[in-house]
Amino acid sequence: MSGYLTPEEFISHFLAGNTEAIEGREVRGNVALYGRVVPIAVRALDVTFWGDVDMSECRFERSLDLSGCHFAKSVSFRNTHVGGTLDLSEVLVRTQASATGTLLDDSYSIDLTGIRVENDLLLTGLTVQYGTAPAKARRNGDLVATGMRIRGQTDLTGIKTDGSVDLAGSHFEGNVVVAALDMPDTRDHSCIVGGHLMATNCVFQGNLALSGVTIQRDLQLWSSRFQGNLVLSGVTIQGDLQLWSSRIDGVFFCQPAISFDEQKRKKVRHFSFIGGDLHLGTAQIAYLDFESCAVKGRFMAFAARFGQVNLHFGATVRPCVFGQFIFEGCHVEGDLRLMALSVTGRDKTGRWRGASVKGTAVGGALLLWAPSALMDLDEDQRIDSGRGPESLKPLIHGDLKIIGCTVTDELDLTNVHVTGRILLDDSSVGRDLRLRSVATAAHELERFDTQLTRPEHQNLLATRAKALSMTNLVCQNDVDLTGLVLQDDPDDPDDPNKPDLLTDPRPKPGFLDARGCEVRKALRLFEPLPERLCKPLAAGNADAGNFTRVPGAIDLSSSRLGALILSFHSFKPEEKSDKPKERKEKSKPDGDESNDRACEIGLVLAAARIDEFRLQVKCKIKRRDGLFTVPRLKFPKPIDMRDIEVAQWDIHDSSCDRQGLSRRDAFASLVDAEDGYRRSTFLSVERALRNRGHDADADYIYRLMKRRGAQIDIKDRERRASRNLRRTILLPFANGGTRVFDGLFRFFLGYGTRPGRLAWAIVILWLVALPIFEEKANLQPSLALLGTESGRFEPDRVAREGEAPQDWSTTAAVGMSLQFHLPVVALAPRDDWNLRQEGATCYNPRNIPLLGWLLDRIAKPRAAPSAAESCAGWRLPLPPQIFGVLISILNWIAWPLLLAFAIRRLLVVDRA
Repeated sequence: MSGYLTPEEFISHFLAGNTEAIEGREVRGNVALYGRVVPIAVRALDVTFWGDVDMSECRFERSLDLSGCHFAKSVSFRNTHVGGTLDLSEVLVRTQASATGTLLDDSYSIDLTGIRVENDLLLTGLTVQYGTAPAKARRNGDLVATGMRIRGQTDLTGIKTDGSVDLAGSHFEGNVVVAALDMPDTRDHSCIVGGHLMATNCVFQGNLALSGVTIQRDLQLWSSRFQGNLVLSGVTIQGDLQLWSSRIDGVFFCQPAISFDEQKRKKVRHFSFIGGDLHLGTAQIAYLDFESCAVKGRFMAFAARFGQVNLHFGATVRPCVFGQFIFEGCHVEGDLRLMALSVTGRDKTGRWRGASVKGTAVGGALLLWAPSALMDLDEDQRIDSGRGPESLKPLIHGDLKIIGCTVTDELDLTNVHVTGRILLDDSSVGRDLRLRSVATAAHELERFDTQLTRPEHQNLLATRAKALSMTNLVCQNDVDLTGLVLQDDPDDPDDPNKPDLLTDPRPKPGFLDARGCEVRKALRLFEPLPERLCKPLAAGNADAGNFTRVPGAIDLSSSRLGALILSFHSFKPEEKSDKPKERKEKSKPDGDESNDRACEIGLVLAAARIDEFRLQVKCKIKRRDGLFTVPRLKFPKPIDMRDIEVAQWDIHDSSCDRQGLSRRDAFASLVDAEDGYRRSTFLSVERALRNRGHDADADYIYRLMKRRGAQIDIKDRERRASRNLRRTILLPFANGGTRVFDGLFRFFLGYGTRPGRLAWAIVILWLVALPIFEEKANLQPSLALLGTESGRFEPDRVAREGEAPQDWSTTAAVGMSLQFHLPVVALAPRDDWNLRQEGATCYNPRNIPLLGWLLDRIAKPRAAPSAAESCAGWRLPLPPQIFGVLISILNWIAWPLLLAFAIRRLLVVDRA
């Protein structure tokens, strides 16, 4: 039926329920139904209203159906109560212009403020357009539905509006659906909101689902309560998604819109996209599940609470892309799974924004990788996107910051690619910290039937970054860094991402900074490959290894480690030069400035406390004098080990072990790797060896320390003397005295570790000096023998001065010699004879024990001296008494040293 109706005629038929009389008709003028009570179900189908329609403050006891109607101006349902269903499907609200082009009215929105619907609210296909209205006449809210209370379902499928949709303060007891009518392959969605979609301070007792929707500006859901799920499937939001201070008791999904083709295969229609920022500040979300979505701006979660967070690839094998990822001051009760995280945004200065997780408490694990990520999906589950397993890795442009966080379970950063630096400072990990390689993850990977021998899998587990910082990190279990590959690419001076070395605490490229970290168990930077993987991986990519690659330095100063497992291969080899190599023996006393070279390359272990240090080194064969081949170990150089404490050392290389490399040679190579000389390094190694019962090796290291110290003193004295004339004159005497004293101390006492050498020297001196006391020609009567007491000596036996004894025996000679060699106690059995004070000394080497017997066997016996000859051996120019004095002096020097170092030696061994 066609024709025009007056407002009065329309109201009469409408309230009487005469649907046929008004269906398809046009109503000219304003329709005013304000405050009416309608007891029956009423319908007005396909009616065109050219004026304003006011149904505010009405009460419809049953349903109200206005589907297919066209409103040329405004329509208001403010504070209206509908006892049944309110159906506004396929409604068009559009401004019209007069024949002259002037607007009929500037009020052209639909107002549902304060409406209460006991059953469903159907807005399927609702369209709100501006028509020919100029832009300056447009208002902010074309569809105003604030303060509604809907007890049933709310369906906004296919809605189109050039302006905004405002649902603020509404209460929805059922599900709310905002979706497209169909999902064509074109980018032109059939569900479009030209302005904001605002549902702030709302209560959703059911689910809120947006599928295939395009929102030209912001989606505002802040301060709302979701007792069900919030689902965003294939939505496009050109502005921000604001969820701050909201609470979601169910799951927050952000995922692609997937359909099925004729063969019932999955097909992606649209991916979810947010052109602005995603705000989750102070929100409470039970479960956040993002799959293959994109946020061009920033993902910001400040002081938010989550049950669990999961960013995953899904069947599309596409990452979740963010311009920047900020997760600070949050609390996650379960796992924080960021396995599909990809950050690609820049700030206004051109710097990469990166990802930041700061001050967050994670009740479960923080994972950026898991073995299940490499699991092959079934053919009926996976969508062929041309991406293989090598695409399953987080990619972060900029820095990855996990600072000041508390992770109750494990922290897994395996296979993460970061163009900047990885910062884990001041964090705490309850279980393992993992940056694994194939060697340490092989067992778990095989559980998922991953073929590690395939070429595309050989370089999967490589965590790449410019640097890694773990200062003050606390890990209650193991730290596995075997898959870490640091890049030593220098920063471009013109690169806006270059850090300021004066204000930026980040480590330089190629550095591993773990100062002050605490690892209760093992810090692994090396792991032997399983035998079943050695051949396949050896023929594959060079990056598929089992040890950390650090082109710069590894700084573990002041750290506390249960075990340190390290390989020589982790370090960049020293550059070869054609110039002859000179060893710089520069003294580095305790507390001195740090090693300059150790700041660039090598290993820094200053003040570290390590229970067990396992170091795999490279065996290098050196030739000694062209005759013997001696295996030596090649360590990473330089090593800074000042004030280090290691309870147990384990230094080995399989090839060197087969060649018979001794333990002392291994530790000698270790202390030799340090650039410079520090006593604390030698003392630490010595203490560790002695505590394990290797006293001989500990003594060898101690002697090496003393010898190196003497050489350093000489070189330091030469360096200082070049600036002072007096020191230059005295330099030969000072260095000569040092060399003599050091040589004697080293030869006779082994720097205090071999007092037995001095004991043998005393015995040898006694044996060599014994012939002096056996020769009668070297003796003269003592004062007691020359005395005048007649009662003591018979007259015929009183000797005269210069007379030799007639009954001198070997026993008497031994007793007199012991009197000179043992100055503390007088053991001489006879005191009637002394060494002669004048004349030459008679010395017969045949009187030396064993030597005389040997000479008698191999040489011709010497004839006995004649009566005129009193000496049967050599005549030495000095008197015998002078030799006795020299022997006494030597023994007075030797015996205190022998006793002192022997007692010290016994005490050291007992204490060990």
